Amino acid sequence: MALFTKAIEKESILLMSRGYMNYIVFDNFRDNHEYIAGTLRKKGVSIEELYSSGSKYKWMAWLKGASNAIYKSSSNDTLIFWYDFQGIISFWICRLLFLKRRIIILNLLLKNKPTLKNKIVSYLYKSALQSTNLKATVTSLEYGEALNRQLKIRKSYALLHDVYPFSEKEEREYEDCGNKVFCGGNNGRDWELIIRIGQSMPDVQFTLVMPDSAWKHYSKMPLPENIHIFNNVQLAEFNKLLQESSIVVLPLNTDAPAGLIVIFQAASQQKPIITTSTPVTKEYIDEKSGVLCKSDPDQYIKEIKYHLQHTDIARAKGKALRDKLKSKCSKDIYTKKLYNILLQK
Repeated sequence: MALFTKAIEKESILLMSRGYMNYIVFDNFRDNHEYIAGTLRKKGVSIEELYSSGSKYKWMAWLKGASNAIYKSSSNDTLIFWYDFQGIISFWICRLLFLKRRIIILNLLLKNKPTLKNKIVSYLYKSALQSTNLKATVTSLEYGEALNRQLKIRKSYALLHDVYPFSEKEEREYEDCGNKVFCGGNNGRDWELIIRIGQSMPDVQFTLVMPDSAWKHYSKMPLPENIHIFNNVQLAEFNKLLQESSIVVLPLNTDAPAGLIVIFQAASQQKPIITTSTPVTKEYIDEKSGVLCKSDPDQYIKEIKYHLQHTDIARAKGKALRDKLKSKCSKDIYTKKLYNILLQK
């Protein structure tokens, strides 16, 4: 509470004593996207990067990071949050302490689940998003519309695509690695579906990189020899396993943003993507640059077989996806759009 008290005292001292300042807040030190602040500074924007301190408990790190951003800032300064829920936490701290901050949340990620936890979190989002002091971006306008229906609100969102971060030196041409399929990541994967698919395709090798919670469950199951599951792999190993596969398959169980980091990684290797059609994946993938499926194992099996047999088509789709993402998801486009959002006082 001492930190909050200091913030209130600072409010009265600094109010209107200087020009407005901008702070971009990252939820951990790994999210070091220096190009954002660097580009904005070149455009004349006063901005400082803040990083949340580590903690045994994630929610404590988010709370500390939000509190620190509020303490360092003053009335009407802008706080930009890389992690959406940390922005929501910041909003509620300000509301409870009668502080005024302009908040911008980058890339809303709220899921729609029939759980008590999700209902509580949805309430926090609903109230925050209805505030005129809070702006938010989405990676797909269709997802924004779905979110409004979920929360029963009317909110306008800015479209801000995720950034394709790879240089030409990091990119690779498509490589046919035989009958090998990769699926990996933490957020929103339908592991049950991909395992059912693998069980139905004994001649295809499936490499699945799971979070601990999923791995602990499926590692106890008697899986066929063609399904290999991993957890706790380093990023370099994750990327190596992806590169050693011919196709990246991402069945998803959420309409919220999920799988985009892996999609971008696959695109850098020109690997074709077969994934679930959601409001977000449709924003990045079409029939020329990948395959969008229903949550239907038979459709997935059909598409996997086809693209393993027709490597020319798989190669063309992988290249088309890379070219599309490089064109519409560049760092330059991202920072220009964020700059325009900051101008909208």
